[in-house]
Amino acid sequence: MKLYYAKVLFACVNVLLFAGKAIAVPIGSLAVGQKSGDLSLDFGINFEMINVSPNKQRLPETNMTSKGFTALLRYDPVSELSIFADGGFSDIWLSNPSFKGYMGGAFGGGVRLSLPDPHRSRFTVNISADVYNIQSGNSNQTAQYLEYEGAILGAVKNANTILYGGLNGSNVNLSFPGITYNSTYNVGAVFGMDQFINPYLFFNFEAHMFDKQSIEGSIGYTFF
Repeated sequence: MKLYYAKVLFACVNVLLFAGKAIAVPIGSLAVGQKSGDLSLDFGINFEMINVSPNKQRLPETNMTSKGFTALLRYDPVSELSIFADGGFSDIWLSNPSFKGYMGGAFGGGVRLSLPDPHRSRFTVNISADVYNIQSGNSNQTAQYLEYEGAILGAVKNANTILYGGLNGSNVNLSFPGITYNSTYNVGAVFGMDQFINPYLFFNFEAHMFDKQSIEGSIGYTFF
């Protein structure tokens, strides 16, 4: 039991240490559906580092980072299907040209299909799709960030733990007045863990690699 709490503490510390760098939409929270009619709410720190390319050839690629705080509401009309919506606050920073945006509104949503029935099977294949939007600016400029994301994941349940991982595809559209940036890389990997402390309270940790570098940590409560 002491080892378990040490692992939870270690993960929380890592989330806090990296939180100053960026934001991403979590695929997990929870990674698979629960019972039909289940509703959950969680709060998290999300962040992302991504390379973006301009639509004007003479301009160089640049690195975008963002950090933020989100709340995610998920509903399962049936145990195989999850519908979720999230909202919060995020900022956008660019390295070249130099741009630092203030915290602005961020919101999104998506769906996830889990097969076979995750309430009856320890292993599921999960297909998810979501969209996320951020508006961040300063006294001179405003940046509009729009991300489309899809993933196919395998998830394994063992007692109170759900481990998941798979392939992720995403496309970012970052707009400034007169110029647009898009993701340099569109395919990556994702892995994460849901850990239930009791039948209702859970933690989620998730990381993305290759198409973007991101990490997410959240705590939530599920009603069923």
